[in-house]
Amino acid sequence: MKRTITIVLATALALLLPLTSANADRDSTPLPTPTAGPTSGSSTSPSPSAHPIPTSTREPVVEASAEPSVDEAPDIEAADVDVSVDENEVYDLSVSDFQSASIVPADGPRDESDNSFLYGDRTFAVDRAAIAVALLGFDPVDPEPGLLLSDGVDILDPLGNVAYIGFNYSVDGSTTGYVTVAAHTRVALSGPAATGSSLPANGGAIYLVDGTLWGVDADGFAHAADVVEAPADFSQRLATSSHRLLAQSRTAINTVEVDTMGQIDKLAAFLGRGDAPLVAGTVYAGQDRAGWGGISSPTSYLVSRYGGSWSSTGYSYLTMPGFTMASIQVKETTQYDNTCVPTAITRAFAYYRNEQGKTKIPASNYTLYGRVMDIAPSKGWSKDSGVFWGKIGGFISAVGDDTGYPNTTSKWILSATYAGTMKSAVNEDLAIIFSTQFGSYGNHAVNVAGWAEYKSLTTGKVSHMVAIWDGWKGTIRYIDWDAYMNDSQVIGGVNTVDVK
Repeated sequence: MKRTITIVLATALALLLPLTSANADRDSTPLPTPTAGPTSGSSTSPSPSAHPIPTSTREPVVEASAEPSVDEAPDIEAADVDVSVDENEVYDLSVSDFQSASIVPADGPRDESDNSFLYGDRTFAVDRAAIAVALLGFDPVDPEPGLLLSDGVDILDPLGNVAYIGFNYSVDGSTTGYVTVAAHTRVALSGPAATGSSLPANGGAIYLVDGTLWGVDADGFAHAADVVEAPADFSQRLATSSHRLLAQSRTAINTVEVDTMGQIDKLAAFLGRGDAPLVAGTVYAGQDRAGWGGISSPTSYLVSRYGGSWSSTGYSYLTMPGFTMASIQVKETTQYDNTCVPTAITRAFAYYRNEQGKTKIPASNYTLYGRVMDIAPSKGWSKDSGVFWGKIGGFISAVGDDTGYPNTTSKWILSATYAGTMKSAVNEDLAIIFSTQFGSYGNHAVNVAGWAEYKSLTTGKVSHMVAIWDGWKGTIRYIDWDAYMNDSQVIGGVNTVDVK
């Protein structure tokens, strides 16, 4: 197994920033008076300098280089996994309480006198500051030195209710930006984020309107980037956007809530997991490892795991070279372990060279890999521990600079979905790298190669498969995405690779 990425949310989260009760006056007539949210800060954009993330004394874990053996993985029962944690230190709710919580249908009248159907549970099982650190791709237990996080700031929806909590951050005093975390369960867990700028600081409330953050000053003028709107104009903007909010369907809101609660569920369970085996459970036909991955024959696997008969209903694939972590290193003077991220980056750039006309990228995959490995140590990679999630994006950008594509970008997505992330990226010919902790591909990064969908001719159930190059085998294998999403003990995320 290649240990590449670590993001362990554990009891050290108790040392992260406590979120305090709302105390800022948000009334900015004629704008709507907001409802106080679960957290607050001042209405100005806070500095991250006052709150360094504590340094852990935990020793890094060095994983073996070999692919995990299914034969060596013991079977475990759910009762064998200890998820107990001191609730006073980490949780607002216990893990068991959260996992048993039902999702309340988002029903109710669609009028401005009763908008309660728009808002879900505001009590999360994981501190929002911890979620912010995870969204940045850093490990709160063994954090990046120099990572600073501000107090949380309320961000209001057009109706004046708290929708997100914003955090400014700084890394080593050079990289700055902000992330936003859901204030309740009926919005996406991760909201607007940016690098190189801070949350609006105009002395008044901050609104999120149709995807744009607006800072309102003491006189009621609204500011977004270089745009300034008078109070009357901004009030009209809020009214128009409010009508769109109130027109949302129950199905759409519930879909968002299921995704958000699922991601929080994963983070909460991950906190209390402990060191459970990376691979355990049943290996089905058409699969060479337990869990939701290692699938070589989707139809054989589906019949073996779920029964009945299945047929393909659609698929799409990206054309990528099939080298493995071992084969791509054969011309290197020194062969290293923990190279799944460098290998995945090499494959992504080779794809853009071969399929997207990026001809400045070295024609030889071996040469390209050598360039990637030359850059790797300066971008956080080590032979003992690979690369943390929070540094993969910078690693990808550096390879873009080195190969003649300085505008190459990478976006980190913790709350990845099948349709919105995996399938859409493939359909848009965008390369992405998928990383997970625990489960079939624990502490590992893979290239997404495509998607495939199957329908049970017996029950009508639709199965969603994500095709991958996993770096261990020279053939495409598959992840059962639905089983992955139902595995609350596993957490994963995506780095996009956009070479330009």
